[in-house]
Amino acid sequence: MRLSATVSTPARAPGDALAVSVWQEDIRRRAIVAEDLARLDRDAHGALSAAVARESMKGERGQRVEAATRGGRIIVFLGMGKRAKMDPRAWLILGAAASHFAREHRVKSLALAARVEGTGEIARLLAQGLHLGGYEYALGTGEKFKRRKLPLQSTVISFLSKLPGQVTEALRTGSIVGQAANFARDLVNEPANVVTPTELAARAKAWCEPAGVEVDVWGKAKLKALNCGGLLGVNQGSTEPPVMIVMRHAPEELRGGPKLALVGKGVTFDTGGISLKPGADMHLMKGDMAGAAAVIAAMGAIGRLRLPVQVIAYVPSTDNMPSGSAIRPGDVVTHPNGKTTEVLNTDAEGRLILADALVHACREKPTHLVDWATLTGACVVALGERIAGVMSPDEAWRARVCALGTDAGERVWPLPLDEDFAEGLKKSDVADLANIGGGRWGGAEVAGKFLEQFVDGPLWAHVDIAGPSYASSAHAQFTTKGATGCGVPLAVRLAESLAAARGG
Repeated sequence: MRLSATVSTPARAPGDALAVSVWQEDIRRRAIVAEDLARLDRDAHGALSAAVARESMKGERGQRVEAATRGGRIIVFLGMGKRAKMDPRAWLILGAAASHFAREHRVKSLALAARVEGTGEIARLLAQGLHLGGYEYALGTGEKFKRRKLPLQSTVISFLSKLPGQVTEALRTGSIVGQAANFARDLVNEPANVVTPTELAARAKAWCEPAGVEVDVWGKAKLKALNCGGLLGVNQGSTEPPVMIVMRHAPEELRGGPKLALVGKGVTFDTGGISLKPGADMHLMKGDMAGAAAVIAAMGAIGRLRLPVQVIAYVPSTDNMPSGSAIRPGDVVTHPNGKTTEVLNTDAEGRLILADALVHACREKPTHLVDWATLTGACVVALGERIAGVMSPDEAWRARVCALGTDAGERVWPLPLDEDFAEGLKKSDVADLANIGGGRWGGAEVAGKFLEQFVDGPLWAHVDIAGPSYASSAHAQFTTKGATGCGVPLAVRLAESLAAARGG
């Protein structure tokens, strides 16, 4: 999809269809008070004013009115909420809602009237949203899932004032991030018998290497040589070999300065192992590699953006299956740093494989480290299905990660990581740690505290995306049922932030 920006009134914005933002301040006492909207309403045979009069359009976020103009052009008015309370996510939603509208009507060219002064940040978020809103999963087999070429070929975003010089680059950045998030969605939506650990590694290479990102895949022999006991232990019950996918965006001229490490949990299917999960909704456990998908997708985006900062990534990947050879409750695994873990619950497997990856990531001496994982149901209980939990022993770094998440249009929230969450982890009789805490409460924080035992050196944050990585139903107008691409925008923002810090 080609994206461009222009300065024009909504009525003059070019395109087969027109999407227009409507603010609550544009409507007063069941009447339109914004003159540009009133002109559009007259051209649309009074459809907007009729909706305003019956109060089905108040300018509230999520409201929508469709009509046809006198010239035959389709138009949609999209509620945005209060102008004074706009946040980054609102621009994401506007772009996505406009793209979703275009997809529904199969139009080839779209005009999006933002009705605000143009800025690079708004342009970026609108572009990102346009790609997210146009997403359709179509990678499966059979007639239903044949790849469909979406008809939307171009979108022009119209602003009300002269555009700053960075708008073109901002549109490009937003497009790359949106496309990367959709790539992550494809990985998560694919069935587990297709996206095996080996296939995940192949797709990481196919996505990252054309962007200039180096990809190395460690097989079982190397994992044994490097003492990755957590990953090898979880893999014991599987017929699929495990892998550690290592990615590097590290041009020689960028040696020195900040160095970012990303880690993503890559459990391609999680039965729970011997500690078997209930059968209901187990098919959704193909999405237990959403953290890996986010990191892989983000690395490709970082490479395409040519960000002037060193970024490394580690993705441990296996499935977690029950069998005669599977790891058992009570077994002990040894991690690359020599620490041992007693496996009291084989369904707490993600932290075991992440521990190995965190140790190896820290050995590359990054200044900053962030991991993404669909780690705990407890985080979903605490924050719901749409908000990620962020934990770090450093409150300033946690706050920075949360702020960048908000800037990226993601919903994140800080969670504590106090020392008492580790108490149950340290009560094993046969190992340094147990992989669960032994109590019912604070499960997300206990998991985060376990991971902290394997971080040595960098500022670190853990992002639990068990809730927002997968949408059980469509919401927010850019999230169809299925994978969301959660984590990709934040990871790219982190890399950009550190690139800016080094003066890149």
